Amino acid sequence: MNVLVWNSWITPAGGMERVALSIANGLADRGCGVTLAGPYESVPLLRQAINPKVDFVQCDFSRSAKSIFENALFLRRLVRDRSIDVISAHGSLFPLLPARVPVAWTEHGPRYGHGKIMSGPKTLPWMAVRSKLRRGDWILVGCSRFVCQHVGAQLELPESSMAVIYNGVPKAEALSSLPPPEWNQPARIGLLGRVEPEKYPGDIFILDEELQRRGVPCEWHIFGEGSLSGEMRRRTAGHPRIKMRGLASSGAEALAQMDAMVFLSHGEMEGMPTVLLEARLARRPVVAWNVTANPESVGPLDKLVEPFDLVSFAGALESVIRDKLVPPPVGDEISYDRMVDEYHRLLASMTRRSVGAVERTMLGADS
Repeated sequence: MNVLVWNSWITPAGGMERVALSIANGLADRGCGVTLAGPYESVPLLRQAINPKVDFVQCDFSRSAKSIFENALFLRRLVRDRSIDVISAHGSLFPLLPARVPVAWTEHGPRYGHGKIMSGPKTLPWMAVRSKLRRGDWILVGCSRFVCQHVGAQLELPESSMAVIYNGVPKAEALSSLPPPEWNQPARIGLLGRVEPEKYPGDIFILDEELQRRGVPCEWHIFGEGSLSGEMRRRTAGHPRIKMRGLASSGAEALAQMDAMVFLSHGEMEGMPTVLLEARLARRPVVAWNVTANPESVGPLDKLVEPFDLVSFAGALESVIRDKLVPPPVGDEISYDRMVDEYHRLLASMTRRSVGAVERTMLGADS
């Protein structure tokens, strides 16, 4: 089976591109011919992680009509020249509409979270996507039940055109082998991820003030980079408790410096936050909002707070610190191998269905 893994855009600490890369690497290790197309050259840390068995093709992308058209032509040639049987798609779908092979479209978040997919100038291409899904040429793979419910409702899809494959975490051993939280004073509270508006990193200042008012000794460590990094560095300069740590080389490196983690996203762009899975593997308790896919992502001792009262959030965090929680080890439900095996089975079944459809068409023509 020859697989094209298509990922349209890259950010240094984003989950989608890491999942796509994990799928490509894992399928190659299982004997598939894998071509990975995407702008991975822009992030050396991810580029270096590409399996040598993977045929990597740099492919830059922007959301302009010209870029979509150029990438559509490029991907169609790639499918032909590499004899691709099936595509694992992550990100922009419109360049894949001319492709004549089945597509497993993995949606990593509630796309158009506060809007509607079927509206505006993109309605026609989305109708084409919906048509392929309803016919069974494509399938929507949600990284959580929430994503399938959200996108499926927007596109009015039957359940038969959707599947759920939970993300797995590569290099989990580095996380699960970490020692448990130290829980010395002050407690070390961490934030790990992209420093972007939808992650609400500035809420840390409010939480810190509330915990200080409650007499809870703590310090904050923010790992990540993004459009708000400059502003956050200015606000934390000289702060006695809140520190910007920059981009960590791995989740394990960051989580080793935490006793507990906060996840402050309101869920507008979250499908299955990988960082929550990493925290579970590292046995770091998490406090997060009770929204979107968070309930599917957290462990039994993690705290989910009804949105979006930061005083209540601080109260939940205080209880975690006071009780010095240490979550239990996790099983294989969030393992990397489990995720890749499920993708392998799905893509293989789509390939078999596609071959069967071609054979039936040819038999019909011969008769």
